[in-house]
Amino acid sequence: METPLKSKGQALRRQAEAVDRKELIQTPEDLRLLSPEETREVLHELRVHRIELEMQNLELRRAQEELVAERRRYFDLYELAPVGYCSISEQGLIRDANLSASILFGVARCALCKQPITRFILKEDQNLYYLLNKQLLATGEPQTGELGMVREDGTPFRAHLNFTVAKSENGSPVSLVVLSDITERKRAEERLRLSEERFRKLFEGHSAVKLVIEAKTGAIIDANDAAVQFYGWSIETLKQMHIQQINMLATDAVQAAMEQAALAENTRFEFRHRRMDGSIREVEVFSNKIEIAGRDLLHSIIHDITERKRAEKNNLELERRFQESKRLESLGVLTGGIAHDFNNILSVILGHCDILSDDVRSGMEQKKQVGEIERAAMRAAVLCQQMLAYAGKNPLIQTWINLRLMVEEATELLQPTLKNKIDIEFDFNGGICEIIGDRAQIEQVIMNLYCNAAEAIGEKKGTIAISLNNWVVRKDQEDRDFLGYAIPAGDYVCLTVSDNGSGMDVETQKRLFEPFYTTKCIGRGLGLSAVLGIVKSHDGALQFSTTPGVGTTVKVFLPQFAVSGIAAAGPTADISPAKGRCTFLLVNDEASDRILGSALLKAMGFVVMTATGGREAIEIHRENRRKIDLILLDLVMPGMGGIETYRLLRQISPVIPIVICSGYNGVDLAEDFTNDPYVEVTQKPYKLDQLRNIFKKFVETTE
Repeated sequence: METPLKSKGQALRRQAEAVDRKELIQTPEDLRLLSPEETREVLHELRVHRIELEMQNLELRRAQEELVAERRRYFDLYELAPVGYCSISEQGLIRDANLSASILFGVARCALCKQPITRFILKEDQNLYYLLNKQLLATGEPQTGELGMVREDGTPFRAHLNFTVAKSENGSPVSLVVLSDITERKRAEERLRLSEERFRKLFEGHSAVKLVIEAKTGAIIDANDAAVQFYGWSIETLKQMHIQQINMLATDAVQAAMEQAALAENTRFEFRHRRMDGSIREVEVFSNKIEIAGRDLLHSIIHDITERKRAEKNNLELERRFQESKRLESLGVLTGGIAHDFNNILSVILGHCDILSDDVRSGMEQKKQVGEIERAAMRAAVLCQQMLAYAGKNPLIQTWINLRLMVEEATELLQPTLKNKIDIEFDFNGGICEIIGDRAQIEQVIMNLYCNAAEAIGEKKGTIAISLNNWVVRKDQEDRDFLGYAIPAGDYVCLTVSDNGSGMDVETQKRLFEPFYTTKCIGRGLGLSAVLGIVKSHDGALQFSTTPGVGTTVKVFLPQFAVSGIAAAGPTADISPAKGRCTFLLVNDEASDRILGSALLKAMGFVVMTATGGREAIEIHRENRRKIDLILLDLVMPGMGGIETYRLLRQISPVIPIVICSGYNGVDLAEDFTNDPYVEVTQKPYKLDQLRNIFKKFVETTE
């Protein structure tokens, strides 16, 4: 490449050569012909010329030194430059290249010359190179572009190219190209792009609510689409807000929480956030510190936990109700056990009263005393029935019941006691009001609810509202009884009794279904606990709501047309008494019951054989199979119980009449023996007349 200093030195050299040629024309003989004056003039000129030559030589040496320095700078700037330089001919051949270009292509400098530049350009980018070069030569304007290139060993790399145009020695255009390896930069840019893309996807497209908040001020820097959907404000509006406008905590508390998150002292918080529509939601916030453009920010992920909080509260309530249910269940087991044992005792008392009453030899005064004993025992028996009803183990005598007629009859019965101070309102929608159940027990439920409502109103003027509706419970519905358990799917008749009386406080509600609990006075009986047991035994459910000072509403759900528990009627056993008298096998583990049973049966004219348990009964029956006409079997016995004994007896004698008696678990008993026409069920305590009515179905009694 020709420089200005080089051109100047060449000019000086040519000038000196011309002067030398001029002086050589004159010969020494010509000099002797000169005059002294001319000789002095020539000498002077020669001295001046010598000085000029010396100055020219000095200038030439200076120019040469500058040329060397220029070449050194050229080497530093061109050869050792961190970018590649090369000149490309009009035909696309490399004319010259620096050391960096040689290293970049992986080819020695001497081997680069006359190589086509396209050899080092990927095929897919060669058209772009031709376009840039064409525009350069056509316009003379510098061109830039990025091309995919390849080294001699086949390693691809990405290069940034700057094109400028120059003229060669013969005047043809030359492309001067500056190449920069931008492979790492492009990789970094790609990593950054992917990172930003992942962040945008995680932030903007994530289903979780996300905010970017300035840690110091609480200003919302960014929000995703989920935040827009959750809070209701647009992204532009959110970016103009502060988190203090959303968080329901005091400003100082919000600032303290942000400082904890910025210092990583705490990254999880529970807040209450306000939305655009004014609703308040419980949220769980996870905040972590991030730094963007030198700013300390908080990346916050917000989860709506309102439903979870509500579910946790409901679970706590359900757990409380479950524990209450277990407590009542345990109480029911205890109550049922006491009633069972007490029934056995009453059976002995009432049985002997029957025997004494039938004894014509007893005087009138004695009969009167026996009658008092019998009436007291019957009151105790009624109490046992209530206790068994509470325990859900009272036998059901099921018949068709029209609830509307039963409610109207109960109203007529109680109306005189209300003294016109209580109005009764009815709401019967004309739907199905018929159920199948125990009439006496359902009457007890209605009367109990009536009395409770009247007592809640007290002496003030009040209203009792009674309604009957049909209620359908589907599997996906969440109807629950007062203990929190779902009411089974099905069709129900709903009896609702509401009053505007005193209502009940929380403490009263907790003990509402305990036996013998009352707020009125001591010794009022089982009350709602018996109602609960009766409803449960009818496969029903209870709901109640009450507010102190406002009133109480009780809903009783009873299945429509329930058929469970109805014993199938079977043919009467054809028993021919042996020698005019029947023989009974009495099976009972209690000595007092065996004595009473034997006395009652003998008073009726039967021959009695006794067994103290199931195994002994099986042996006696096998040995006296042809003699025994009926079996009186106790249900609850140690060892082999009544049900197991019954099944073994049936294997021996499929049609022998069996009377099952117990003071316990009558509902299950009725279900177990429904399909056996030769089984009759009775509950303790039983009386002589009751046994006579049962035995008439099987035997011919002898007077």
